[in-house]
Amino acid sequence: ITDAPITIGDWSPRNSGGQYRGPITLREAFAISSNVATVRLSERIGRENVIQAARDLGVTAPLTPEPSLALGSSGVSLIEMTAAYAAIANGAYPVKPQGLPATEERGWFSSLVSGPSRLGRRIQPMMLDMLWQAANAGTGRAAALPTQTFGKTGTSQENRDALFIGFSGDLVTGVWIGNDDNRPLKGVQGGGLPALIWRDFMSNAVVGGAAPMPRRAAPQRHPEPGPEPRKIEREPTRIVVPIEGTGMQVGVDVRDDGVTFSAQPTAPRDRPAPRELPPSQAAPPPPVIREEPQPDRP
Repeated sequence: ITDAPITIGDWSPRNSGGQYRGPITLREAFAISSNVATVRLSERIGRENVIQAARDLGVTAPLTPEPSLALGSSGVSLIEMTAAYAAIANGAYPVKPQGLPATEERGWFSSLVSGPSRLGRRIQPMMLDMLWQAANAGTGRAAALPTQTFGKTGTSQENRDALFIGFSGDLVTGVWIGNDDNRPLKGVQGGGLPALIWRDFMSNAVVGGAAPMPRRAAPQRHPEPGPEPRKIEREPTRIVVPIEGTGMQVGVDVRDDGVTFSAQPTAPRDRPAPRELPPSQAAPPPPVIREEPQPDRP
């Protein structure tokens, strides 16, 4: 697809930073968040098809079929966007967000998938491949974990919203940053603070990239006699993120029994930036299954 300036009617979308690369692959366009390539793709396949794909993935928010649709000009809630990513992670859609059930007979993740539709053995690997590229080599590389990491950045017009949504193992998490009065953020993009918050949270919430942290086991009613087993406790993890230009900071306390959010005036000393992972520690991309064309049958 072509990564070059485009004009539709009296509207001309632009890439962040004003950089254009000419003909590139869809994987590259997705990884670098090319706005013009995204609009070209939407116009090629049709805006109504874009809206239908969003509906299939569970998005119920009003979507206006205008050229800027593919860039997120129609507002969608964070929980619906995260549920759409969960459908890609699981390979089945739609996923309906809900509170965790008291009993987990089928497992909490599979119990959320209510629809019988599947993404298919061709579509899901390609989606995972693009999400891996964005989270490990593209605009979201600050979120990369030592385990398989999939995700995508998002930054709305004039930096009013900054997002990173992704998953590792079977835990899907969405992070949004914005001002309550919809004022533009100062230099905050989806690949910056949201990606770093996402990585900090997922680093403590995911074990080996395979499953969420297990719940704390209930005490035994009748313990067996013998030596007391070694008790392993995780120290509570506190993430403090200053919001530039507001004089406030957001605190996230991650414990075994839950997560607590708080806001308070900015501490006199800023929290140091998270350590960047060397490229060698990033998990390799998933294999892409490609189907060879079959000869026509007589």
